[in-house]
Amino acid sequence: MVGRKSHAELNAFVIPVFWQPLKVEMREAGATVTGSNSNRELERFKKIIRGSIDVGDVITRVDGKECPDLAAYEAKTKSEKFIGGDFIMFSIRRSGVTSQVALPIEAESSADSITSREYAVTSLRLTGFPSVVSHDTIVARQHCGGPVVDLEGRVVGVNIARFHRFSTLAIPQATIQRLVREMVRTSF
Repeated sequence: MVGRKSHAELNAFVIPVFWQPLKVEMREAGATVTGSNSNRELERFKKIIRGSIDVGDVITRVDGKECPDLAAYEAKTKSEKFIGGDFIMFSIRRSGVTSQVALPIEAESSADSITSREYAVTSLRLTGFPSVVSHDTIVARQHCGGPVVDLEGRVVGVNIARFHRFSTLAIPQATIQRLVREMVRTSF
């Protein structure tokens, strides 16, 4: 099981993939990758994953559990135990050879739309934070982690995720202080 492991623990190439473009249908061999919801997305998807999963691949296991049919695939990939940013380990069969590939889940949100994808790449993880505030500063997902300051220069939060093309999520300063105190207390 992959669950909530860091990218380094997985020793995997980080692939920013949306689940929506991946089309999986039931074929005689099992749950089979058949394409995507749009040719443009499929081409983008194939370039990003560099051959890890391709049209015609049969998904045999998801997160270590057998995946004999489409219903099992859908149940496992939509499991509530996973949140955006988690990795799921897939076993795929291609030309009789089975291999493993770890792919991250991108969070689905009500703000997710074709427009937001064209103008902004959202963060992999958009849920599961202790508390957040949304603001309209444009911060690229790779630049999250920096402070949010008020007009007097006081830190009021830390940017944690790019949510949409016009909003970023930040953890409030009081929550950060509580989490740091807790980490210091339990680390020594």
